[in-house]
Amino acid sequence: MLGAVLRTSVSLTLTTPVVFFAVETLPGDAASASAQSTSTTVIDAQRERLGLDRPVLERFGDWLGGLMTGRLGETADTGVPVADLIAGPMRSTAVLAVAALVPAVILGVTLGVLAGTRASGRLDRAISSASSALMATPEFVVAVGLLVLLSLWSGLLPPVSLFDTGSSPLTEPSLLVLPAATLAVVASAPLSRYIRAVVATENARDHVEAARLAGLSEPRVVRRHLLPGALAPMAQACASLTPYVVGGTIVVEQVFGYPGIGSLLVSRIAARDTVTVATVTMILAAIVAVSFCIADVCRPMARDGAGSMRAVVVWSALWCPVVVVALFGGGLARLLGVVDPGAPIGAPFTSDGLLGTDYLGRSVAAQLLVGGRSLVLAPLAAAVVAEAVALIVSSTMIWSHRWRTAVTTVMDVLLIIPPMLLILVVVTGTGFAAWTLVLLVAAVTVPFASRYLTAAGTEIAASGYVETALAVGDSRALVAVRDVAPNLVRPALTDLGVRFCGAVHLVAAVVFLGGATGDSTGSWATMIQRNLEGVMLNPWSVCAPALAIVGLTVPLTMIADRWTQRR
Repeated sequence: MLGAVLRTSVSLTLTTPVVFFAVETLPGDAASASAQSTSTTVIDAQRERLGLDRPVLERFGDWLGGLMTGRLGETADTGVPVADLIAGPMRSTAVLAVAALVPAVILGVTLGVLAGTRASGRLDRAISSASSALMATPEFVVAVGLLVLLSLWSGLLPPVSLFDTGSSPLTEPSLLVLPAATLAVVASAPLSRYIRAVVATENARDHVEAARLAGLSEPRVVRRHLLPGALAPMAQACASLTPYVVGGTIVVEQVFGYPGIGSLLVSRIAARDTVTVATVTMILAAIVAVSFCIADVCRPMARDGAGSMRAVVVWSALWCPVVVVALFGGGLARLLGVVDPGAPIGAPFTSDGLLGTDYLGRSVAAQLLVGGRSLVLAPLAAAVVAEAVALIVSSTMIWSHRWRTAVTTVMDVLLIIPPMLLILVVVTGTGFAAWTLVLLVAAVTVPFASRYLTAAGTEIAASGYVETALAVGDSRALVAVRDVAPNLVRPALTDLGVRFCGAVHLVAAVVFLGGATGDSTGSWATMIQRNLEGVMLNPWSVCAPALAIVGLTVPLTMIADRWTQRR
């Protein structure tokens, strides 16, 4: 426990300069963002008035000192105390997070226990498949689906969650339902998978089988003999749920117009308000770090699963057409006689043509054909780069005792910074350059991929034939290349599919959030963002690209899942 606390403290300490200087290195500053002139003289005067002419190390020291003493400073452009500015949105986001966490834990644990106690049965396969599908679906796509079902079609709930920032969302609970339900559904999916793995492993133990053979009822076997042995890893899984919710709130708040900390961050990043952005990021990083610390105190979970090549073939048959359309949809559009997919064919949000028209009166079907390429190539490049770097990092952590501590510390620092927030900060400041997005997504993916490959590589390195090779005098380099690397190919390829889906999540979410700041990539995510205002008039303008993203990620996740579980 002490080690986990110390690692968390070190990681947070190292995160503070990373967060502050990441915002400081963005092009421009609060002076250029707030000055009503392009004159250098005016901007310099504004910079001097705001204190931005001081050395950056001095400003970092002031911010860090205030952070340690609870004096959070003032916004750079308006002079409003940061504590007052973030208090309301923080409370709203906290209410949303709690409202999502409770049902997510209940739903995830319940489904996980049901699936784990019926491993390889029909119910297990149904729950596992549904969880994998949800894990492969970006948060804003789930949000759009619930919006259409519970607001547009049924009229049960309001489509937006707007309320005064000075009031509490609890005064009108109906405003909380859609964003909280979105987060709960998304977060419960990985939790149910983890719980299922733990329960299935514990369910196969001898003492549990003996209890059943003794004639005890199934509820008593589960309650008295199975769950006590699974409580520790289940607690770890629940503690690990916090990062999903913290990262998800940023996206979900934008979809439903919820006035929380995510919306505030987007505006503050645009204003280059270093103090506010760095403060909020550190608060969120601290929450994530504490959750990881709690998770590390609990013992690691076991993994279990089963799959079949038939499922791999079926999901591949569903996935390949989506990828072909995403990559070659432009050529297909020309073959179908669409000369200019961007040309209007009618009024906005009508039923003209297949799937109707979008917010500019363009064909939704044509936009769908040409909008998928960026959501394949950029995530694929990021996943390949991340997996290659992760292989190097994991090899270092397995074989080099000298560098293991340093590499582990760097990975821990990257782990506790919310990936979406880090990418948003940099992309908002530097623009939507493809290579920037690829490198950022790869950078935030490396820690997760390296953890997986390190675990797989450590198990291989501890096997008998590797120890025998080392004992007879073979060099570590030879053993690593000859004995360990070939056995890491399958885990690495499987993990590559998972990381690709994660990269699609991040790229799609960044493009979706950046649609309001001038992104013109025309991707499926941009289609959803820009057509949300007309979802009541033409649901296909939003549902079609949302289903396309689901078709891109869900089948691949299922393939990776079945491939991993093959025996």
